[in-house]
Amino acid sequence: MHSLNEETVFKYRYGSYYFYEANNKTKTFRVATCVNTTSQDVVALYPQFMYEAILKVATGNKDFKFQVTSMPFPITEKQRDRVEEASGIFVCFVVGIAFSLIPASIVSRMVAEKEKGLYHI
Repeated sequence: MHSLNEETVFKYRYGSYYFYEANNKTKTFRVATCVNTTSQDVVALYPQFMYEAILKVATGNKDFKFQVTSMPFPITEKQRDRVEEASGIFVCFVVGIAFSLIPASIVSRMVAEKEKGLYHI
């Protein structure tokens, strides 16, 4: 059985490519990219490496480069509302717990006084 060392695994952790057509005469290249989506940047960057390599072969220019820029969409109003609602629910939960602890602490003191036979002054 062949075991993979850490260096080998590191090379392939972003995904894999599958070429089902590569014809430089007709400039037809078809590739399927399988990406590991546990990395946030892999979806944009991993295919870019193969596309750049294909364009180098197709154009015959070994110095060919292009860049990929990935920018997230702005936060929507609905997402902002959800965050505010979640914050409000959290505050209500914390305040509810705090208010339930106040009577518990008062009652426990009164019970301790009653057990010890002390009078509440």
